[in-house]
Amino acid sequence: MIARNPLVATAYPLAVKIIRESLRYAESLGFGPWEGVQKTLSALGSLQVADACEETIPVGGPDGKPFYMAGPDDDVEHIMNTLTRKCGHGNFEFVAPFGSVPGSFFD
Repeated sequence: MIARNPLVATAYPLAVKIIRESLRYAESLGFGPWEGVQKTLSALGSLQVADACEETIPVGGPDGKPFYMAGPDDDVEHIMNTLTRKCGHGNFEFVAPFGSVPGSFFD
């Protein structure tokens, strides 16, 4: 992955703002921080350092809709149900392994 997308140095406030805005976006969609996130965030220090960054952080997919790409350990049914409840049918995009989306989702 790094060969196609090399690492790019960035200012610390921008990196923290990307993380902070991602967490806020996930929360707005009904997803709380996963287990251990507070321990990980404590290594960053205060998320208020992000206030020093004036960059706008875009969230959502290219068309502004939420986009979900299922991971190998995801509870796909729970995530799809949460997105459907918060966004409505057809108002988010997803990529999931065949068979992991509940059949009733497409009804």
